[in-house]
Amino acid sequence: MAKDINDKSPPPGAAQLPTQGLLFEGMNSYRTLNEKKKAIASKQKADLKEFCASHATPEWIFKTLLKFQDIEDEAIRGYAWRALTHGGNQLGFDQLPTEAAPAPEPAPKEGPRRARATA
Repeated sequence: MAKDINDKSPPPGAAQLPTQGLLFEGMNSYRTLNEKKKAIASKQKADLKEFCASHATPEWIFKTLLKFQDIEDEAIRGYAWRALTHGGNQLGFDQLPTEAAPAPEPAPKEGPRRARATA
């Protein structure tokens, strides 16, 4: 690629081939960092599943709320939050039973009726 007329950097030298030791060092550091990232990701997934299971919510709701929390502008975040809660109210999410107000118990089932004996 041609240099720009205003580019004052020295011309690039010839490409150097890495030695076997440098290759193995690079591969080992890459592998180490990749394993750390996998460990962090698996911990995040486990925490997410535990939270969602304990609160009986799907994972996508938690991820959506994280996206809303990451909005930096307070006005936009407030507007988005009001729109989300209003939509939830329209769908009836505010009428779901909670732990404070348990769901009503079902009515007792009737057993089979006996036929009357005629004498």
